[in-house]
Formats: sequence, structure tokens, C-alpha cells
Amino acid sequence: MSTEIVSSGEDFKVKFLDRTYGKGPAVDVIKVSGSPATPGAVTVGTAGSTVTLLGTVTASGKALSGTQNITGDVVATGDVSGATVTTATANITAKEVFTAVVAPATPASGKGNVYVDSTSKNIAVKDDAGVIKHGVQTSAGATNKFVSAITDAGAVTLAPIPSGAFLVVSQDGKNGAGALTLTGAVIGDKVLNVTNITSPGDVTSSFEATITVNGQIQQSAATDLSAKICLFMLLHQA
Repeated sequence: MSTEIVSSGEDFKVKFLDRTYGKGPAVDVIKVSGSPATPGAVTVGTAGSTVTLLGTVTASGKALSGTQNITGDVVATGDVSGATVTTATANITAKEVFTAVVAPATPASGKGNVYVDSTSKNIAVKDDAGVIKHGVQTSAGATNKFVSAITDAGAVTLAPIPSGAFLVVSQDGKNGAGALTLTGAVIGDKVLNVTNITSPGDVTSSFEATITVNGQIQQSAATDLSAKICLFMLLHQA
């Protein structure tokens, strides 16, 4: 195996594989090539040591082990599992693949463990209080239902709108009698009030008193309300 050490100045000093080379404070590039004793493995420093890398670090081989304090950009193009990386900017040029695991131990104060849970198959964060938090699973939803609960796995529970709930919707009126779209209206809902908010006034009598078609309200009056914004208040019936 060969090691190439490059510096922009005349002086440099680097410790590599427990040996110190050169002199001075600055090292710009370290390149390692050839076949080490363990294929694919290159060791820098000793067990328990901290390796500080300045500049842009490209990880295109196997796992980084230990703690890597990186103050420049991190370009991850290979497997960098098993590393603890502290960096100001991380430029990931490929997808990140996580192996699903059971909930890890509670991290130190001020830290959070991000992982893919092997039970819920969902991304999760375990904070320093031991609380597991995660995203919400996609749900298509359903007409006239609301979210009543979210499980630990992020699944959404939908429940019907309860009897006695109010529905308030604004919608332009119609020129003459006919059907108007009224999202959320359900057959049997009571029309409590309709207010013309363009030209303030009560126009409740211009519409049916009980919804007869899902998602619609029938304008019964021949009055031209097409240029008027109406505020509908309905009382939902179970």
C-alpha cells in the first residue's frame, strides 16, 4: 500500500498509521492507494482517537469507524455506516439506505438518534428523554371524516363528523334555481343560515332547508345570486 501526502506549502506534518511525517501545521491532501492488509480497509489513528478532517471529504469506500469531526462539506458516495459525523454542511449525492433496527438506546443530552424502526418500518427519532417521534403515514382521507388519532407507526385514524357538528362554507350563489356545489354537505344536514356577505343580508329562504344531495345545496329562489358570495351554516346529522 502507498501513501501520498500533498501540501500547498513547504511545511507539513501528518500522523498516519501511528507515524508522523514532515513538519509544520498544514496538510492539504492525503491519498491512499494500493491493497492494505484487509481489503477495503484503511486505518487512520488509533482506537478511541478522534480524526479531524478539514475541507471536502469524499467517502466512497466502506464504513468510517470512530468519530469524524468534519468542518467542510461531506460528499457521501458509498457506505459510511457506523460513523458519527459532525459537520456544518452535508452534500449527499446519492440516496441514503438505512437498515431497519429496533429502537436504540436513549442518546446523550442534546442528541437524537435517527433510525428506521424494524416494527413500524417508519423513520423515527429517539430524543434525549427517550421519547420516540416519527412522521405521519400517507392517508388518502375520506369525505366528511376527520383525523381522530395517529398510531405509534404514524397511521392515521379517520372518524365521521359527529352529529351536532357545524359546517360553515362560503360559495357563490346561482342565477336562478338549481344545484350549487357545497363540499362537505351530507344528505340530512340542516341548513341553519345563509348570509349574503357581498351585499350583507339573510338569504336563507332562497335555499332548501335540508340537504337532499351529498356535496350540494339546492337554490330554490329564482333570484340572481351568481355574483354574491354566500356563507352557509349547516348542522350535521348522524
